[in-house]
Amino acid sequence: MSRTTCIISLACWCLLVGCGCAWAFMYQMTPSPQYTPPAVWPSECALTDKHTQPTLLVFVHPKCPCTRATFRQLERFLTRHQQKLQIYVVISKPASAPIDWEHTDLLASAKALPDACVIIDDQDEIRSCFQASTSGEILLYGVDGRLQFQGGITPGRGHEGANPGEAILAALLKQETPDLQTTHVFGCGLETKKSCCEGARR
Repeated sequence: MSRTTCIISLACWCLLVGCGCAWAFMYQMTPSPQYTPPAVWPSECALTDKHTQPTLLVFVHPKCPCTRATFRQLERFLTRHQQKLQIYVVISKPASAPIDWEHTDLLASAKALPDACVIIDDQDEIRSCFQASTSGEILLYGVDGRLQFQGGITPGRGHEGANPGEAILAALLKQETPDLQTTHVFGCGLETKKSCCEGARR
C-alpha cells in the first residue's frame, strides 16, 4: 500500500470516528419531547393525593438505561434536602407488555429510594393522566395542588452532574421562586416497549 493511500485511509478513518463521536454527543445532549402536564393535580386520576406536603412524581421506563443517572441524582438530592416530600415513582407498563416485563434493575433502584412509593402503571393510566412522555421526567406539585416544576434532573442523556432541574427543585423546597419552571428531559419515550437508548448504543 502506497504512502498516499495510507494517508487517505487514515484521514477517512479519522473523519468517520469524528462523525461518530459528534453524532453520539448530539444524541446525548438532545432532549426528548415533552407534553404539557395538568397545571392542577387532576382529580380524576387514580393516583390520589392529600397535598399535606409537596408531591414529586418520577416517571420511568423500566428498560431505559439513561434513567439510572436520574435515580442516582435523585438519591443524592434527597440526601441533601431533608424536607418532607411525598414521592411517587411511576413505572410505565404498556398494556401489551408481557408479565414481569417491568422487573429490571430500575424497578429495584426505585424501591431503594427513601420514602418513595413505587407504582406499576399497568395500563399507562397515570402517565396519560399527567401527560408524561419521557423516562426520567419529574413533576412537582405544591401543597396547593398546583404544578411547580416539570423536567429532568440530569445534564444530558445518561449523564450525572450539576443541572438546572436540581437547582429549581432545591429553590422550590426552600419556598423560593426560581426563574424557570421547566427543564429538558433526556430519556426513552414512555409509550414504547423498547429502549431507544439501547438501540442507539448498538
